[in-house]
Amino acid sequence: MKNLLFIDSAVDNYEILLKGLVPDITAIILDPNRDGVEQISQVLSQNTLIESVHIVSHGSPGTLYLGNSELNLHTLKNYSKQLQNWFSPSSHCPSLLLYGCNVAAGDVGEEFITKLHQLTRASIAATARPTGNAALGGNWNLKVNVGSLVNSPLAFTAEAMAAYPAVLAFFSLGSYSSTTTSMTAKVTVEGSYAYTVDSELGLQILDVADPKKPTFKGKYKFSDDSEVKGVAIKEKYAFVASYTSGLQVVDLTDPTNPVTKLNDSTSCNTAEDIAIKDNYVYVAGGISGLQIFDISDPTKLTVKGKYKHATGSIRNVTVKGNYAYVLSESSLISTLQIVDITNPDSPVLKGSYNTSSTAFEVKVEGNYAYIAGGYSGMQIIDVSDATKPTLKGSFDTSYNVFGVSIVGNLAYIADGNMGVQVLDVTDPVTPKSVGTYQTTGMAKGVFVVNNQAYIAGGSTGLEIVLNNTPPTATDTTISVDEDTVYAFAMDDFGFTDSDSDDDDDDDDGGESDDDDNDDDGGESDDDDNDDDGGEGDNNDDGDGGSSLKEVQITELPLVGQFFKDADDDGIQDDGEAIKIDQKIALADISKLKFKSIAEASGTNYASFKFKVSDGLEYSAVAYKATVDIKPVNDAPVLSDTDVTLSAVIKGVGAPTGAVGTLISSLVKLGGNVKDVDTDALTGIAITKVDTTKGSWFYSIDNGTKWTSLSSVSDSNALLLAANTNTRLYFQANAETTGKISDLVTFRAWDQTSGTNGGNIDITSSTNATAFSSMTDTAGITVKDAMDGTDSGSTGGSINVKLSLKIASNNLFLLGDASEGGKLKLHIKLDGHKSKLVNELGVCVVDDDKGTIDGIAPDAEGYAQAALSRAQVIFSSIANAPKGFSSDITRLLEFKAGAKLKFFMIKDGTLDGVMSGKISFKNVLFADAKTQKTTDLGNGEFALDWDELLEGGGADFQKLKVKIKASNEEMPMGTGLQGTSGGEVIDLREAKTEVKAEFTVHREAAFKNFVCFYQMADAKGGIDINGDGKADLMPGDEGYIKAAMNARVSGINLSVENQGSGTFSGVFQKGSIFAPMIIANGTAEMLLDSETNNDPAVYLPFLGANPSKADHIRLLGSNCFGFEDLPGGGDNDFNDIVVKVNLKTA
Repeated sequence: MKNLLFIDSAVDNYEILLKGLVPDITAIILDPNRDGVEQISQVLSQNTLIESVHIVSHGSPGTLYLGNSELNLHTLKNYSKQLQNWFSPSSHCPSLLLYGCNVAAGDVGEEFITKLHQLTRASIAATARPTGNAALGGNWNLKVNVGSLVNSPLAFTAEAMAAYPAVLAFFSLGSYSSTTTSMTAKVTVEGSYAYTVDSELGLQILDVADPKKPTFKGKYKFSDDSEVKGVAIKEKYAFVASYTSGLQVVDLTDPTNPVTKLNDSTSCNTAEDIAIKDNYVYVAGGISGLQIFDISDPTKLTVKGKYKHATGSIRNVTVKGNYAYVLSESSLISTLQIVDITNPDSPVLKGSYNTSSTAFEVKVEGNYAYIAGGYSGMQIIDVSDATKPTLKGSFDTSYNVFGVSIVGNLAYIADGNMGVQVLDVTDPVTPKSVGTYQTTGMAKGVFVVNNQAYIAGGSTGLEIVLNNTPPTATDTTISVDEDTVYAFAMDDFGFTDSDSDDDDDDDDGGESDDDDNDDDGGESDDDDNDDDGGEGDNNDDGDGGSSLKEVQITELPLVGQFFKDADDDGIQDDGEAIKIDQKIALADISKLKFKSIAEASGTNYASFKFKVSDGLEYSAVAYKATVDIKPVNDAPVLSDTDVTLSAVIKGVGAPTGAVGTLISSLVKLGGNVKDVDTDALTGIAITKVDTTKGSWFYSIDNGTKWTSLSSVSDSNALLLAANTNTRLYFQANAETTGKISDLVTFRAWDQTSGTNGGNIDITSSTNATAFSSMTDTAGITVKDAMDGTDSGSTGGSINVKLSLKIASNNLFLLGDASEGGKLKLHIKLDGHKSKLVNELGVCVVDDDKGTIDGIAPDAEGYAQAALSRAQVIFSSIANAPKGFSSDITRLLEFKAGAKLKFFMIKDGTLDGVMSGKISFKNVLFADAKTQKTTDLGNGEFALDWDELLEGGGADFQKLKVKIKASNEEMPMGTGLQGTSGGEVIDLREAKTEVKAEFTVHREAAFKNFVCFYQMADAKGGIDINGDGKADLMPGDEGYIKAAMNARVSGINLSVENQGSGTFSGVFQKGSIFAPMIIANGTAEMLLDSETNNDPAVYLPFLGANPSKADHIRLLGSNCFGFEDLPGGGDNDFNDIVVKVNLKTA
């Protein structure tokens, strides 16, 4: 162990630094209740080969605060023997790195590190500036060196130092001084004004609303130029004390022009200090003693009572509860006297304590009086028994202590030599120094409010110093219901502030707040507020910079509306959109609102970044707020259309097998059922059946089991899902024949309540959104006898029988050519274990041998001939984005009797092979080595593929699909999908505009952006002059910009990494629309005049892409996967995935 780090536990957020400790350094945390120098000495005495020591603590010029001790010029001699043994004589070049703020500042700082170097023999690095967060004025440069310091690295990583949110000391906000040589002796603050007592200028009024820039407002002087000794404020009046002119009342209505309201030098001819409680003013009247005046009417003072010390002059007074605490001086020795003022007319001495020195000020908090005792430092007196005040503890200083201010468990003392020292008085027996601010002049008085110390600096005037820890927040996630406007609240930002721990924590049995509105400085609050001493909240802030005051938006969400709703109408009006770095005050946080795109939903839907402010400082880092949009269920809408059941034969018995009518032929999403919900399902709720003409049956397992249906109603509706296995069958009576209308009544069912084959009460409010409000009916045709049609076929396609058979040579036969017509092939992804993104395809061959245009399989040119007539089924991605559904299907249409040959392109695409980018060797046609076929029964087959990788056996798990014949309708928009460059939406047959619902997933560091552009033809041509003809083709100069200009308005797709979201848009009828990905950029970046920042754009057409590589793959019907890296990058095609659900508008 050669390198040690000692860190004082009083350092704010020191855990952040320890997490970033560089290797080979051992950290030791100093006990706050023990002498820190002794702790370091003990550890170093047990480790004799130490080369470098790092010390992290609070600091001030020439001082380190370690545990409950200080190491400074005055204590170096006390620790000299220990310091001389910190490093072994055998240490080659010991180094000592001091991180405390300002340790090396000024003459005292330089002298300190020089003497420390002489004692330890170590080369020393320290700083004369604040150490810590740059936003707070700090840095980590230890530039002040003594000795031949070897370039010793710092103890923390750059990331840890950048993340550290604080600095290791006070720092100054602002100052004000006059141009004269006067002496500012006291200061008090009320609201946004500071009132200073100045020996020459009298009472000065400063505007400190912005503490960084205190400005002069006005002043008040006695007519005889006598010296102002003290001031207390009550409402709009200042009660001003003068040694020779007594007490005067000044009207502060106009602070620029204070006006004398009352001059009472007769009843009060001497005043050295002043305090106010309720409607009484207490005047320290020197040899005249303590005088009490009724100030109910400030224009007319009434003497209430007096207390006079027999031998002393009363110099200072503070009031708490029922006692006045006064300092009486005689022969330069001050006595604390406790006077009972329960009856202001007759004050009575209760007890006294001799301070043994000249004392300047007393403040009382809880059971203790804190005395600024001049050369005696600060004394802490137990006043719990007013008759017997006793010394509890003390803190020695090197010079006079002139003033004291108490806030919670901290005492701020005005030290004529050290500036302002901050003492932890949690244990009053042993006060502990926890910080120092070195003033530029002599500190004569101090007033602390809202974590700001106002220092009366003698000849240097007023200094304002911030003693505040920047607030922090947390990354947060906000859950919002779909289609609602979310109003933010204070708690949404996770505000925390360590300063709040200091708020009036009276562990010493202090009086309750109801008794403690005893205001030496005239505050009218109900807290423990002494205007001369600084406790309490006088500023408008009200809590000392420890609660949320403001939020700054540093990064905007990419989607949705984010606005400050000035008129609170829930609508983003002109000028209400949030801008980067906009600040939102606490009072306006409820007006900060977010609204998603209509009907959108998804986790990680949007996010923004923010900083929080405690009214004094902003958090050092920005935090992330993520918005999740929770989908709410919308009821399906059922249209009244002509719906019929599959025809049946009169006299046929009960159903067996897959007969009757598929429910999917009665209701269809995008057809007679509309549902705005993402990934909606549909089905029917049967509420009425006609049983007079026959019997009813239903099956939910494609005819394996049929169940009789009898009584149904709105309160007992039968639920049947629209899928490939759920059927309804009508068995007609012997006398029933012909066309029958309104045989069954139903509502549309979205499957969000109830189960398939179950019964439900649709009148219940809990089930309301699962069903359409409208009903529809279906009829049937009952035929007299068998006429050659298949009564068991589904949904009206009764002239072509569904069949898929395996033939020889790994071919499949779809349907019967003799029947004519067309059939569909349904392909479903069943599994994927490959690390590659493989593409599956199929082609039609000419005969049972697999010949194509006379070319036999395995003959030269066969692969090219096959691919030239092939259709792409889909690609299967290896690493699906979070939340992406594996329910991938495709539907292809062929003539009945088509002979089909399947193939897989390993780590490539059909377009890639045909363009020469991918070798034909990657094309694997189905054979015993590449594909295993399993007959699953009922005309369904499993095709399991292998990649023929070298050195590995076939496991037939790389790509698994299931295939079967189908008479489903082709999905809208898929007409060109499967062809070269076919990753498009083909709406040429659409007769009305088409509504598109997009589900978007992202698995990429890049902030990608996907949109669609309109094409003039199937080859990717773009019409730029409006004549309907292609003017630019993929690869032409200007094609990408033309594509950008042809974008579909309102379709802008982008989500956060590992996030998902839903969007909606509208495509116009009669056109083709192609997707494009803008990698790590936006459309605006491409269309602006600056070309140096243009992001890469990739399209479905290889000729349009920079490296002629694939960047978009077909993952299923209307489902596209995108690759965002140049040249195809890592070819994972999961960087952003877009699934499109199309419905006629």
